[in-house]
This record gives sequence, structure tokens and C-alpha cells, in this order.
Amino acid sequence: MQMPEMDGAELGKRIRQNTRLDVMKLVMMTSMADGGDAKYFAELGFQAYMPKPVTTDDLYNGLAVLIDDGEALQKATPLVTSDYLHALKTEQAAIPAGRRILIVDDIDVNCKVVTWMLEDHELTVNTASNGIEALTQLSSMAEEAPYDLVLMDCQMPEMDGYEATTAIRQSKAGAVHQSIPIVAMTGNTGSADRGACLASGMNDYISKPVDEALLYEKLMQWL
Repeated sequence: MQMPEMDGAELGKRIRQNTRLDVMKLVMMTSMADGGDAKYFAELGFQAYMPKPVTTDDLYNGLAVLIDDGEALQKATPLVTSDYLHALKTEQAAIPAGRRILIVDDIDVNCKVVTWMLEDHELTVNTASNGIEALTQLSSMAEEAPYDLVLMDCQMPEMDGYEATTAIRQSKAGAVHQSIPIVAMTGNTGSADRGACLASGMNDYISKPVDEALLYEKLMQWL
């Protein structure tokens, strides 16, 4: 909003005067938030309004609503705001409660961060530090309480994620886990690395450091 020579509001007005730009979405970002600003900027032709500093989650979800250009955008009155996005999130289908997730990563802080991301979703989360530990955990719970999904690091000592996944697909962690969804957590996202993940039997992959919104999306997809 606050810029020299021409501020964001004036720029928005001029863009809206150009009919060739009618399909362009406008997002007002300002550090000087006021209670009546949303209505004011909506009248200027903006579709979203976000006070700074904006969170990664709000920015990601706000852009998703704008790009989708569907019902969620049409229902945003007067426009998309942080409060509206939070209300949408509570209305969305939640990750099914009670599901069991196994995080396999040899870096303890990685396990803690991902566990923290999952703690609000009423999931049972356990961790293993390598493929051998993962197979042991899965096998020990195969009859009593099978797991529903594995988040698998690729590079680990003793047994890496590729070897562990191959073993799981060979029923070495119990028949009940043979087709369990396995989502790779990898710091390497090149085509060769992605191909290696899928070739070993993994279902999907997510890059590290793990993005919470993308993790939520993957869990919704596979659970």
C-alpha cells in the first residue's frame, strides 16, 4: 500500500480502468490495517486484503482461493481476508482422527518439527530413526494397531528409505502394511530422485524442509 509516487490503492484504480486487465486478481498487502479497509479495497476492485507481515499459510491459502476462482472466492464478502481463510480452514474436511502415522528420519529435529505440525490433528504419531527401526515398529504393530501412513526420509544410516520401502512392499513389515501409503521426505527433488522414490515403491514425495500446508495436502490425499 505505502509506496512513493503512487500508492497501492491508486495503482489498483488504474489497473481496474484498463479493461484488458479485468481477469487480473489484485491482492492488497499493507502494514497499516484498519477495520474498514476490506470494504474500501473491495470497492476499488481488489480480491484479497492481507495485513503485513503475512504468514506463509495465509499467503499460500489466499493465492489458492484466487487462482481456483471458484465458490470460495465468490463467497468471500467483501473480499478474501485472513479471517475468512481461517474460517474456511475450519470448514474443510479434517484429516480423519485416530489415524496412525510413522515418521522415519535419522535427524531428531526433523521428526520433532513434523510431529509438531501434526499434533493438532488428533493423530497417533510415532518415530523411527532408520529403516531397520521402521520395519520393527511396523511389524510389532501389524496385528494390534496397524499404521495408516509412513513419512519416510530417503537418506539414513543402516537402512535407507529406499531399502525400507522395498522391504515393506515385500511384506517384511507384515502383510497388513504391504500397501501402506509411503510419502518420501527428501532434500533432493530432481527428476532422478523423484524417480528413485517411486521406483522403490513409495507413493509420493515431499521436499524438505517440510511445508506444513503441503504436508496437510498430502495427508488428506493419502488418508
